[in-house]
Amino acid sequence: MQNESGNTVRLVQIEKRSTEKESAKLATLPALTEGEIFRKKVSILIRKSLAVFYTRSFYGTARRWIFSTFLPESVLKRWMPYRQGECNRCGMCCRIVLTCPFLHEEDQQAACRIFTSKRHAPPPCLTFPLDPRDLADVQRQIAPTVCSFSFEGQPEYPDTRAALMAELRLRLRRGVERLREAF
Repeated sequence: MQNESGNTVRLVQIEKRSTEKESAKLATLPALTEGEIFRKKVSILIRKSLAVFYTRSFYGTARRWIFSTFLPESVLKRWMPYRQGECNRCGMCCRIVLTCPFLHEEDQQAACRIFTSKRHAPPPCLTFPLDPRDLADVQRQIAPTVCSFSFEGQPEYPDTRAALMAELRLRLRRGVERLREAF
């Protein structure tokens, strides 16, 4: 990826990293205060709320946030075994509708500053991409560049509604079995 001056920009992984070397890179980022995090999150909320009137991708953004915040883990991560590839650190997922204010770019490097605060990472950032629909949304925005993630195969319930209904039936069945065992 290149910035306006034509220099190549190296992005650090947008999700949490486990090695000490990469953790040291994140540790050198300027830490965010609680106030800065609050202001940036309010800014995101306002800008994305206004984006509903002028962008096609608002539905995908809202869908990712709602799903990653409220769906049970079993439904949310049903596509994970079928996901291929890994993050190539292009940062394009941080620029789908608007550029994320937590994306920190400096000289030849960029990183997500939200990970300097342990408890504030947004759920959509941690779970992206949820399913092939997310990749299609990103691909439409970044074409002709290609996202390094792909999905091969599909789960038993590829549709979110069907997967949620199956999960609810399973939980109901377990609850009924527990009641039977209790009496």
